[in-house]
Amino acid sequence: MPHRIVLLALAFVTTTALTPKGARLAGVSARGGKRTKRAPSSPPPPPPQGLAPDVIGVLDFECTCAPNTWDYQHEIIEFPVVLVDVRTKEIFDEPFHRYVRPTENATLSEFCTELTGIAQATVDASDSLENVLAALDDWLGARGLGDETSFALATDGWDLERFLDQECRRKGLVKPGAYLDRWVDLSKAFSARVASRDKRNGRRKPRPNRRANLATMLKHHQLTFEGSPHSGIDDARNIARVAVKLLETDGEPLRVNDGLAGVDLGGVAVEEPEAT
Repeated sequence: MPHRIVLLALAFVTTTALTPKGARLAGVSARGGKRTKRAPSSPPPPPPQGLAPDVIGVLDFECTCAPNTWDYQHEIIEFPVVLVDVRTKEIFDEPFHRYVRPTENATLSEFCTELTGIAQATVDASDSLENVLAALDDWLGARGLGDETSFALATDGWDLERFLDQECRRKGLVKPGAYLDRWVDLSKAFSARVASRDKRNGRRKPRPNRRANLATMLKHHQLTFEGSPHSGIDDARNIARVAVKLLETDGEPLRVNDGLAGVDLGGVAVEEPEAT
């Protein structure tokens, strides 16, 4: 009987020692040592500051696509540009809007048509990317943008880098102007301004350090999406609404803050990515 009591006591000590509290009671060091708190993520650094244009042209491409294909070579099939007067904080009524005929993957996938709402017949009857770029250049020139009025394109992501620049390189196309190599990244501008406002307001808990998408920026400014998602022209119009809100909220100008590697933003060059 005494032996049984000793065994039960040992079992109790062994069992309680399996938990952190039990380990402390039994005088056993906790497994893995002391726990360390995860360092909070720091806010994103402010973007480089370049030209503060009088007018921005907000664009959002729609491209050929296929489901579950990571190495797909996208081609632009919708090319909209919505103008915003930064000085008056007004969106221009008439945008530039063209559909584009793809040449590498000429037949749209069913997935692409359902996602974008763009029909095969629409792209078949459209101009090539080279001709659409020339039409854009003429359209901007007719409005004195880049000459009489300072101008820059604006996006909420990497449209000009990942889509336009890569497609032009593959096809050997020459861009009509340097304005296609640098732009206002509205997502970066949004994140930097939110971080600055948080600092002024004494916010301690950092926000998630990830790129803000259109839905996040609309929600932050208490706006709802207008139109059809994945319609290039509707996406561009909604991004333009975000741009106006950024101008109204902070009163600060929107500046060119991103571009292709090595391109001068107006006194600031974008660093070349490190080779991996």
